Amino acid sequence: MKPKEYFEVVKGEVRERHFWKSVRCEFLGTLLYVLFGCAATVTWNPDGHDPFKTPRVSASFGLVEFLLVFSLGHASGCQLNPALTVSLLCTRYITLFRTVCYLSVQLIAGLISSAILYGLVPEYSRHHLAVNEIGLGVTHAQAFGIEFLGTFIFVFSYFSSLRRKNEKLVPKALPCGVSITIAHFFAVRINICFRTSHVMNQDYLLYIIEVKIP
Repeated sequence: MKPKEYFEVVKGEVRERHFWKSVRCEFLGTLLYVLFGCAATVTWNPDGHDPFKTPRVSASFGLVEFLLVFSLGHASGCQLNPALTVSLLCTRYITLFRTVCYLSVQLIAGLISSAILYGLVPEYSRHHLAVNEIGLGVTHAQAFGIEFLGTFIFVFSYFSSLRRKNEKLVPKALPCGVSITIAHFFAVRINICFRTSHVMNQDYLLYIIEVKIP
């Protein structure tokens, strides 16, 4: 696509009401996804014993992904993840302008939902609240490989499920939800991630609360 044609597409997006609706849906979807997904990682027992954490976290993220894609996929594509948004940009499914708008609302929504979750849980559960950590004995190279494979199966399933509907590409909810569940079962005990927006904002929020605020 020539630069002039590209700018015409972007100009059309800015003037289109549906575009701004999709941005709002992406914000809402990310906020709910991070809030309910990360809430499943909270240990409610003061002693820290939580034998069902892995299946709970995996099921929570998978079911939330399924419901949100089913509910919002037709409006925004329900990407909810900067890694997926950048992938769609690199494959020319979306414009740079849409990418910047989506990334902005994803990070803002992740920060807000992290703050909400921090205020809802008891104090003894706030230590490293849903913050991404590498398991004991796992090297950084191994963690990268695990993270890569987990993200790959989700992005692969998302792209494979895309279908054109009313001149828009809409993902299918079931493959997206199942792939997220599988990815978490695969790696949640080793390297809890696949949720870039929540990981970045949870870390930053805890830094502000525990370090910056006396």
